[in-house]
Amino acid sequence: MDKKIIEILDENQTKFEENEIDTTQMVNIVSQYVDKCVDFDDIRSMIFYYITDETGVGIGFAKDLVDKALRLRSAGKLAAVERNHSPISKTAEMLILADSFADYSRPKDKEAYLSLFAKAHGAAETSFDFQLLAGSLCAACGNIEDPSIDSEFVLTKELVKKAAELALEENSIGGIEDMAYMAKDRLGDKDLAKYIATLKKKLKNKS
Repeated sequence: MDKKIIEILDENQTKFEENEIDTTQMVNIVSQYVDKCVDFDDIRSMIFYYITDETGVGIGFAKDLVDKALRLRSAGKLAAVERNHSPISKTAEMLILADSFADYSRPKDKEAYLSLFAKAHGAAETSFDFQLLAGSLCAACGNIEDPSIDSEFVLTKELVKKAAELALEENSIGGIEDMAYMAKDRLGDKDLAKYIATLKKKLKNKS
């Protein structure tokens, strides 16, 4: 997105935080620039400016924006997000939107996050997709401050296991090592860590 637009939005965000403008004015200002979005990275920026106000007023606007963005992306009217000059997966794109609600919304919007996370999960194919899902879900439990999003990290552990198994198929030692770290150090699951260690040995034996 054009840097000048971000500068304008930053200036108004400061005015909002200093009570120089109210929530309605801030939302109206953000809405003027929605049509300038070219991809989901830009949509994430708009979500940020919509929903950091603590009142919850902007969340409805953010949800409407996401619905519109999903339709536009499906119709090819929003560009694919790129990293290192290559398009990212659909899972990664959906998580850009999902994580926005986990990171920014006040009050935290669990339903919006989970709805978008489900779309991301449904599109997952590669080990890296499942790694992203596991990391997102684990972080969201803390960011939204609601462990019921994934009680006892049951789904997160399944995602970690799936990511590690796919990493074995893809001959990705890095993928397996990342999931071993997550199982042991972030989730504290010794059995899962041990299972992933066996996958790592299998991959080394294949080499």
